[in-house]
Amino acid sequence: TLSRYFHPTKVPRERNPTCHVLLEHCPALPDSYREEARRLLAYYYPLEVDLSIPVEKKLGLMVEWWSKAHDLLLKYTLTRMDLTTTIQKETSHLRDQVREFLETLSQNDVPVLVFSAGIADILEEVLRQQDLLFDNTHVISNRIQFDPQTGQAVAFDTHLIHSFNKNETAAKGIGAAYWDQVVNRNHVLLLGDSLTDVQMAEGTEESGRVLLTIGFLNDKEEERAEKFSETFDVVVLGDGSFELPLEIVSEIMEVQGGAEHEK
Repeated sequence: TLSRYFHPTKVPRERNPTCHVLLEHCPALPDSYREEARRLLAYYYPLEVDLSIPVEKKLGLMVEWWSKAHDLLLKYTLTRMDLTTTIQKETSHLRDQVREFLETLSQNDVPVLVFSAGIADILEEVLRQQDLLFDNTHVISNRIQFDPQTGQAVAFDTHLIHSFNKNETAAKGIGAAYWDQVVNRNHVLLLGDSLTDVQMAEGTEESGRVLLTIGFLNDKEEERAEKFSETFDVVVLGDGSFELPLEIVSEIMEVQGGAEHEK
């Protein structure tokens, strides 16, 4: 959600790489890795976005896809330095005003959770290289385990996160540091670009918190607009910017600052 869906300059339009697709640009991985990764994508992605397939059935398919993708990666030699070098060479195109949004939250000590079905090591490195990995930012995603002796990737953390199980339960289980910071907070701003992203705040309203959801509808607007409008409170169209989230948090900070000043 932080990054653009499409590359901002390429014609014809081309997808901005996801974490897993970014690995296809890694020089340390052979063509056989890229070929098999693309085969998995071509088979499973249409199933992921097919609205006619029940979610219950998709859950098993997504576990299948992510497990195969991770097992494939671990067949080859990959180090943390390989990831760092690949990300340095591949520009990550964040949405307009993401930087201002994250900086505003950091300056006001507002906890930020980047909850992703991607790869935590890649997400953190992208933010680090753009000077956006602040102390208030927590990343919950699939994390690679590197052998301390060889430096090579040898496993993934046991808790698999895919596009259909990003929810508060996972945040409690593997994001204790984040959860400790937000347990007593009463307002949540959720941003996502997938219909299943609303699950990230599962149980929020039942616990008495106020929840505002913003959905980024990147493509196929005519086909998906109605469903997005039913799912999110507000929908941003066309691979849009972070102007609206930034306006919301800035106004809240301004109001809070005024209230503190009056005290």
